[in-house]
Amino acid sequence: MKKFISFFNSNFFTGLATLITGGFVIWVYKAQKKQEKKDTATILLMEIRNAEEAIRQIKNTTIFIPISILPANSWVKFNHLFVKDLDQDELDIVNNFYNQCYLAETEKRRLSSFLPIAMEEKSKTIYSKLLFLAEKYSENSAEVNLKKDSDYTKEKTKLLDTYYGDEEWFLPKNPQNNLLKYINNIEFVTTNTAGVKLKKIAEI
Repeated sequence: MKKFISFFNSNFFTGLATLITGGFVIWVYKAQKKQEKKDTATILLMEIRNAEEAIRQIKNTTIFIPISILPANSWVKFNHLFVKDLDQDELDIVNNFYNQCYLAETEKRRLSSFLPIAMEEKSKTIYSKLLFLAEKYSENSAEVNLKKDSDYTKEKTKLLDTYYGDEEWFLPKNPQNNLLKYINNIEFVTTNTAGVKLKKIAEI
């Protein structure tokens, strides 16, 4: 019994206990870091997939879509976690993806800020044209002929179709051209080896 107690009080046991405790702490730390990297990779893939889908929608339409390309940029904050997992070319691809998405998002916000002004100006223009049209036909008759086949109704319908069919909403060309330039320079990540590695880290 004394030998047993003596063993627990020995320097050997103290050192062994310290070693085991230290090893456990290191194991917990590494496990936490691995989970942190896994969670971060999942977040990054979510951002990237959403951005890629937004880019596809923009490319496949001729009208302005008020959707966000990149509402958040987690890569700036967490890219250091993946320096050892991705080679330089893959890091460049992800960096370029986020940079171009950020620039495209900036142009999208500029366009969004123009929308209320554009809609107001468009309404004013349409109202002015309709007023002019009504006055034009009122000069030749006591009242405007509102029948479906009348010249006034035909011109009015043509006018409204023209203005409401203008899908660009009087938006300035410069932000739109910049937006298209940025998204056309974006290489998708999910179809690249960088995306494959991020999926592996995220265990997807």
